Amino acid sequence: MILKTNKPTRITNTRYGDMCYFVEDPTIGKSLDLYGEYCHKEIEQIQSLTNTDSNVIDIGANIGTHSIGISSYVNKVFSIEPNTDNFSLLTQNCALTNSNNVTCVNIAVGNKIHEADTDFNYGKTFLTTGKKIKVIPIDELKYPNIDFIKIDVEGMEKEVLLGAEKTLSLYKPNLLIEMQDATKNKFVFNFLKNYGYKMYWFPVATFNSNNFKGYTVDFFGKQHGVINWICSTKTVNTLSQVIDAEDTIEEKVKRDIKCGI
Repeated sequence: MILKTNKPTRITNTRYGDMCYFVEDPTIGKSLDLYGEYCHKEIEQIQSLTNTDSNVIDIGANIGTHSIGISSYVNKVFSIEPNTDNFSLLTQNCALTNSNNVTCVNIAVGNKIHEADTDFNYGKTFLTTGKKIKVIPIDELKYPNIDFIKIDVEGMEKEVLLGAEKTLSLYKPNLLIEMQDATKNKFVFNFLKNYGYKMYWFPVATFNSNNFKGYTVDFFGKQHGVINWICSTKTVNTLSQVIDAEDTIEEKVKRDIKCGI
């Protein structure tokens, strides 16, 4: 199913194939336009923790950069995006790139079944009250043999994790969670620790000097990027561990400076 959007779009060549983007999107769209990629180091990190047998859930897939970017490296991607405008480009981009192992699902994810709506704001779209879309816990979707879950849900990390307890307990998938709101850190840390997870800092700058189009100007600036956690029941030696529930990105930077990193 391909939904329609009335927002202006354009197609550009990217690291992942030709993709549609929103012309007025100041971050993902602009990055695809200038650099032919978006936060590609996140995609590389997911690739390093998966293989061709892996099944991946991409929660908050937006227009598909990550779902499509990892699709040729894994077995299946379940790509979940609640907003109809984003979902329109997600489905178009999967078709354009022949990403046939990506299943696009127009729902939201939470801790209980109910209905909601979305407030569109490109990469910062979030859920609101309403009845336009279904909200379904991951456990209720019963996806098999999940190896990795990406979670980019604009403040709904708690609800998503509570609705995935059976999945986490059964499969112990590796996770990439966008952790922009530090007030969520304590819950996420303590919740996942109870399932045997270790958390690791994984900040990613929007600008990648080794970008696909070879564009050398940093349009976004040094402070522009995403703060993530990689969460795994295994040790990830390449990343700095989140030491406790009170740890912050500022403390992590201080430790790196002290260690000469």
